[in-house]
Amino acid sequence: GVKSGRYFFELKILESLSPAEAAQGRGPQPRQVLRLGFSTSSSPLLLTDSEESAYFEADGFFVTGKTRLKKSQAISRENVIGILLNLDASSPLANTMSMFRDGLRVSEPQPLPENLKGKALFPHVTFRHISLQLN
Repeated sequence: GVKSGRYFFELKILESLSPAEAAQGRGPQPRQVLRLGFSTSSSPLLLTDSEESAYFEADGFFVTGKTRLKKSQAISRENVIGILLNLDASSPLANTMSMFRDGLRVSEPQPLPENLKGKALFPHVTFRHISLQLN
């Protein structure tokens, strides 16, 4: 995991299945899900409202624990998305996460929750009804 310095990973949405294509029979229509961020080794396998993770959602929300706030522009198919984790203690933006779309920052740096500071953090991606290329 990452405990200091800066870490950046990026991905590209290659394919997005529409709700009509994914639906089989009646019932609620599924939707695409993309969540990308960082979590501890003890977090659940899927990014959820756990206290052990912080992440951005494709619709522009930043989530930490049960707090979900609109902090970014939305992302879509064919975008290259990057997540920057800044743990550089000498930086004025230490202990923050930012999201980039096609090389441009689309969110202000978001502070990590206190309970994640000082812990080893791992890149974490959760997705449904989409295909990704991860770098």
